[in-house]
Amino acid sequence: RRSGRALLAVRDNEKSAAVLGVSVRGYKLLAFTISGVLAAWAGFFYALLNPLVQFAAFSPLKSLDLVAMVIIGGLGSVPGALLGALYVVGIPRMFPDSDLAPLLATGVGLLFVLMVRPGGLWSLLTGLRDFYVRALTVPDSAFKGPLSHLVPADVPESARLKSLFEDATSEPVVATPARG
Repeated sequence: RRSGRALLAVRDNEKSAAVLGVSVRGYKLLAFTISGVLAAWAGFFYALLNPLVQFAAFSPLKSLDLVAMVIIGGLGSVPGALLGALYVVGIPRMFPDSDLAPLLATGVGLLFVLMVRPGGLWSLLTGLRDFYVRALTVPDSAFKGPLSHLVPADVPESARLKSLFEDATSEPVVATPARG
């Protein structure tokens, strides 16, 4: 448990983890070792199941495509990686005659996403989701966002999520100690 929390702390903020006494260098080395072991196991099982392993199956360009898929989709989320894979593979297949499509799918697309939305395409979708939820939970008078025209006007105040938590007639719940 402690190791997992320390790994998350090092990933999120190295300086704060170091202040809390976490060995940043040690946990980075641990993460690198674990990922290397997992990659070795995956390669072993791949070679075990496919005895005709060829060098062409592991070209550097395919590795770059895989990295682009993860970065474009969004680091740290499985749906983001799937969205990135759909983008990197789907754009060239949608426009097979275009010489520009592969470039947009990897090189220029990767730079654009890193500059505009560093969290990837998945963070764009979660941002839209958060915007829509906030628009439904905040009263109409308080919500004046740049995309406020997307909020349905026919949603009554009683159906908004915020009104579910503001019931003045209910008593607060007090925790009681367990008897035993």
